[in-house]
Amino acid sequence: MYLEEIYLELGNRLLSNNTKQLLEQMGLPPIAHVDLYEGQYLSEEKEEVYHLPAVFIEFSNTTSSKIKGNGVQQNTETIRLHIEQAKLESTAMNRANQTKALLPLRMVDAIHILMSGGFLGLYPVGRELDTEHNGYPVHILEYEGIFKNTDTSKFKEHQETKIERVKIDKSVKYRL
Repeated sequence: MYLEEIYLELGNRLLSNNTKQLLEQMGLPPIAHVDLYEGQYLSEEKEEVYHLPAVFIEFSNTTSSKIKGNGVQQNTETIRLHIEQAKLESTAMNRANQTKALLPLRMVDAIHILMSGGFLGLYPVGRELDTEHNGYPVHILEYEGIFKNTDTSKFKEHQETKIERVKIDKSVKYRL
């Protein structure tokens, strides 16, 4: 359940009052929608309507280490934040509304500030712009962090309990 915990921590951080204040100070609107990434902006006609700006959290890659003696596994998680915003104006250098048009880049910077300092142990590893869909531009920020997966120890406990039960059942059968 550690992925669920990471998702909830990230979502709560993105929607927190501190984040709203930071965005307001930077002249940006608050984040209107946070969701688990499932390709929403790639097939908007299939999705529920959501308001912009939106941030989608993607768990894109997991690299696992060996399980330690205590049943805890360490995973390196790659988490991508897809930031979708409405394109406001032309970004051309000679346009009067260029400052307004550059707000999506300011939003990317703001989210990077929110994630800086190793929030949840995540550190930036990359950024890209997804322009392959027909919707609004989507900036993707990529982070990595090492997390202890205590679910493996819970699974091990469950397996041991299951084996114990089987042994008990067999011993009862032999007594009959």
